[in-house]
Amino acid sequence: MRRAGIRYAFVRASDGLTVVDARFAKNWRDARKAGLLRGAYQYFRPDQDALAQADLLIAAIDADPGELPPVIDVETDGGKSSTQ
Repeated sequence: MRRAGIRYAFVRASDGLTVVDARFAKNWRDARKAGLLRGAYQYFRPDQDALAQADLLIAAIDADPGELPPVIDVETDGGKSSTQ
């Protein structure tokens, strides 16, 4: 990966509250082995509890927080307005 010019990777920890990514731990370890800077992300679902989603992300990286800040990926509005 590094030889190909890739320097970092964001690895999905979970999708909302219902899908914990079963490959997260392996992908997280493999990114480190490949020499990449790592950041974890939560696929955020606006119609689900935001604090509970944050807790899932924090739990995934608690023992190894990676090198980049955790982020959320917001692609859907979950039926919420931009104000909400």
